[in-house]
Amino acid sequence: MIDKKQVEEIVREFIVSSEVELINLVVTPDNHIQVDIDSYQGVDIDTCVALSNFIEDRLSRDVEDYELQVGGVSITDPFKTIMQYKKHLGHEVIVLTGEGVRLTGELVEVNDNDFSVDVVEMVKQEGAKRRHRQVVTKTFNYTEVKSVCYNLKV
Repeated sequence: MIDKKQVEEIVREFIVSSEVELINLVVTPDNHIQVDIDSYQGVDIDTCVALSNFIEDRLSRDVEDYELQVGGVSITDPFKTIMQYKKHLGHEVIVLTGEGVRLTGELVEVNDNDFSVDVVEMVKQEGAKRRHRQVVTKTFNYTEVKSVCYNLKV
């Protein structure tokens, strides 16, 4: 079986000289290698081909046969790195909280420990007869959410 750490080292060697970030790497027991990358500008086919060739130049099919797929992440995939959160600052996102609550709002702040989303809620103020819409900023630690992804329905 191909060693995942070896493949990760190869990918990291490639991305050191680029703006591309490794998002996900899977190596299955039957040697299927899936590499997902992303950048602030997105990922084009030329970058995927270049990384694929870079990996193939460093792995020997004579030693072990494998299947290799290199691609950019889908816009519908949940965010996995802080770079992906930063890339979507100012955009509408869907947050699935650790409690299973789904919130939709604008991603307004991202830092190393947490992120904030402006969510519109119906709030009843003291003395008012009816509830009205109000923007509430909710801050989440990355570990307390199940997923966050770009909202395609905007």
